[in-house]
Amino acid sequence: MCTTYGEGQFSTKQLEKDFGNAAYATIRGFVLKFEKLGLLRSAKFGNRIKYQIAK
Repeated sequence: MCTTYGEGQFSTKQLEKDFGNAAYATIRGFVLKFEKLGLLRSAKFGNRIKYQIAK
């Protein structure tokens, strides 16, 4: 993810499209786990959440 998204923001939907063979539930689970571990930061934009790799 670091090389693909760098410092940019991304959504779970974008990850699902980019990694087409993975199920949405799997991606969402990993994103939540990484956020809990402090590897990702989240920001809410309306009803959507964007993620960014934490520094």
